[in-house]
Amino acid sequence: MFLIVDGYNVIFADPQLAGFMDNYPEIAREKLIQRLYNFSFHRGARITVVFDGKPGVIHENKSPPGVKVVFTKEISADEHIIKLVESVQNPAEYTVVSSDYKDIGKQVQLIGGAFQTSDEFLVKLEQLRSEHQGNSEKPEEVSPEEVDYWLKRFGEGE
Repeated sequence: MFLIVDGYNVIFADPQLAGFMDNYPEIAREKLIQRLYNFSFHRGARITVVFDGKPGVIHENKSPPGVKVVFTKEISADEHIIKLVESVQNPAEYTVVSSDYKDIGKQVQLIGGAFQTSDEFLVKLEQLRSEHQGNSEKPEEVSPEEVDYWLKRFGEGE
């Protein structure tokens, strides 16, 4: 399963995350990325999350395993997402998550990919959280990539 997530669309669809955007956008991005990592870990999804603009505190090279973070810099997230779907060999294996059906969803479906609204995806994230509530989120085994990520994240692996 491959997901391409329009990061800010999902953030603004979630009142809790959206509340951070005025003063603490890096916290909103970090919380979304952590939720995506959890989803990737439990559902086996490979996720690319795309944010408009230049990197903030979160840098592309500090993505957790299973989640690739992209800041579009020169073009819009919408344009980048469409180019990503156009560039893959089998678009049918990809689902794009966005609140923008008119500009992204229709194009993705014409290319052969699937589309899911941000609200629908947030329901899936909440279902996953409910399934694992009270369970330890620690994995049985940790890959070397995960160890590297967490060491870098907490400033001990550089």
